[in-house]
Amino acid sequence: MASKIWTDVFHWREFTNYFSNNELIILSTSCKKLRYKLIPCIFQIFKFKNFTTEGGYKGLVLHEGDNGYDILLDEFRTRFGLYDYVNCNDLEFNMTINPYRTLTGELLDSKTKFQSDLKLYCYQPKVLQIAFIDDYFHFLYDIPNTFTMLKTLIIYNSIIIIEAIQYLLDNLANLEDMELTCCNLFKRKHKTNNYDLNWPLSLRKLKIGNNCFDNLDEREEAVILETYNFIDLEFNSYKVQPKKLPNLLDLDFEPTETDNDNELYEFLKVNPHIKKLKICSSRFTPNFLNTIRDFRSLTHLDLISVVLNSVSNDYITSLKMVNFPILHGIQNLKFGTNDAKILHNMAQIFPNVSNMTLQSSFITYDLLCPAISKFSKLKILKLHVYPRLVKSNDLNFDEFHNLESIEFVVDHYDKYEDFKWNASLCPKLRLVKFTKIDFYVYFDRPILTPELANNWTLSYFRTKISFYKIKQ
Repeated sequence: MASKIWTDVFHWREFTNYFSNNELIILSTSCKKLRYKLIPCIFQIFKFKNFTTEGGYKGLVLHEGDNGYDILLDEFRTRFGLYDYVNCNDLEFNMTINPYRTLTGELLDSKTKFQSDLKLYCYQPKVLQIAFIDDYFHFLYDIPNTFTMLKTLIIYNSIIIIEAIQYLLDNLANLEDMELTCCNLFKRKHKTNNYDLNWPLSLRKLKIGNNCFDNLDEREEAVILETYNFIDLEFNSYKVQPKKLPNLLDLDFEPTETDNDNELYEFLKVNPHIKKLKICSSRFTPNFLNTIRDFRSLTHLDLISVVLNSVSNDYITSLKMVNFPILHGIQNLKFGTNDAKILHNMAQIFPNVSNMTLQSSFITYDLLCPAISKFSKLKILKLHVYPRLVKSNDLNFDEFHNLESIEFVVDHYDKYEDFKWNASLCPKLRLVKFTKIDFYVYFDRPILTPELANNWTLSYFRTKISFYKIKQ
């Protein structure tokens, strides 16, 4: 391979995903050519939490010694009845300067320093990650003018004000990918009661769910923004209102209220053009299947977080009895089940699946493999089956005329040589892969047996082994 082509390997996703960001930084110091290839990958994600922590900026969260700290502490202890606790002095909680108050003094100076430091960032990132924050909301307004190439906005496990999110949505001109999950959202109390976020029409991918919201009174000097065992705030579930997003292709939706799926259904009804759908806490129900039955563009369905148990199996059996319409369009299917019998019914509902990922635990291959074989058009199969219940992993597949690739994601007890089956049942098979879920337990380096050496080659990493067929 020519040197020019060889260096292109270093910005391939398959290469960079193998290393952590710190490892890529170390690797980039080895030579100039390598550094040139890796810099876009190293700096493509701007991690807001890391940047503000390392910058040492003065934030809104109050600390002992700040002006008025003791007075506010006494007020909150009185308001929430904390003086009734014997260990009152040991009950720690964050008090935050009201984010709707005008910045002055040290806070204003700190924001100016952040603006200056942001301009020194050496690369235009494509991803803005806001994770595990409970401070510095006022800094977010400075990001769009500095980072003009951002395409992805990720917000999760954070405390944040809705106005800051909306400002980012309105001012990130190239935004295509959005995530908002597991957040406490706050809004100014004396403004309109409308809590809806106005999603940009440019969105191609949206992941949202499990968020809650509350009001903040802008007249208060300081506020409590999170619930503690001894302080219970009255959060409400944040519900996403249906809005048609004409460019949306990929939707990952997790309604905050697990017993109410109408939020999901209403959003789906105005976006029937999506191609990929993942549901998490919503159940696999008749209403769900009836909602997506006429989605002509939907080809990918991810149910991996939905536990399909014996109850679900009874339901799917009943679907067949009432002549439920078959979903011919689904070609890529991901789901998890601990009941092999359910696969027979799933194969009838989704007859054209060619790419399937199946996750299961406490299930034996002797029950699993014949059921998987019912997916007659399957070309690519990925199995997460662990822990291993029996010493032998003999795979009793029925004949697979179309299977081209199979991957086993195994636990630390499994060895690749334990997996045995008659490969002649899969005449089109070209790739067999084994991947460890435990990255601290390694595969031994395999040696091709004489009967394999003429037709197969292998690629070895300590946690991944791939066998490639090179001849018919």
